[in-house]
Amino acid sequence: MTKGRVVLLSIVVLLGIQAVTATAAMGVEAPYWHVNGKRLGEGESRKATIKNSTGSEVTLNAKINATSVEVKCKTMESHNMELTGSTKFMDALGIGEIELAQCRLIAAGKEQPTCEVPPIKTGTMKLRLWYEGSLAEGGETIVIVFEPKEEKEKHLILAEIAINGCAFAGKYKLENRFATQITPENSESTEGALFTPPSPSEHAHQPQEGGQEIQVQPQLAASPASLKLKATAKLSTGEKFGAFSE
Repeated sequence: MTKGRVVLLSIVVLLGIQAVTATAAMGVEAPYWHVNGKRLGEGESRKATIKNSTGSEVTLNAKINATSVEVKCKTMESHNMELTGSTKFMDALGIGEIELAQCRLIAAGKEQPTCEVPPIKTGTMKLRLWYEGSLAEGGETIVIVFEPKEEKEKHLILAEIAINGCAFAGKYKLENRFATQITPENSESTEGALFTPPSPSEHAHQPQEGGQEIQVQPQLAASPASLKLKATAKLSTGEKFGAFSE
């Protein structure tokens, strides 16, 4: 075999390997919404509602002035929530706002009755269906990532939390993203459950086009925070829906 043919054969083999690798990478996609027995496609959408589960509170754990605090809210309700469909290798999305009300402050394990916490309203958020954990971990648990739709001065500001009438008085920015798991997975129901696990991952990922990874740990007053919630989600149409990955 001549030297020229050897070089040509090597190029063909290399291109073949690259094609197989690219095909394998493109063969994995992020999760997607499924409604009434089929994938919710590009250009399709459904209005939805999210409320905290009966008897459960939404809890934000953080530190303010080096003191461990909890902001506990009895009610959580979504506004203008809408889920949007996708095609293969596109993120399944959503959009909407969340309001927390009937909130109170606990500092260093003690209730702070003089502290007033008005209702907490997020700005418009974007929802994405991704997988829990980092790319290296390669987890397969579906999560909904909540993040601000737009940056403000290069910051991802979810909401501003006001505290009045006590030593912790001030306005504090809740920033970055947070994520919740969702059930059912790969099946449909008229009511989905959203919840944060006991030990949530600080990252979420999607494997499309070589993969992407983001941090999903919120921050309050520039310090790490965590969110605990249990909620139910429904489509306004009453249809069955779910988050699918297969």
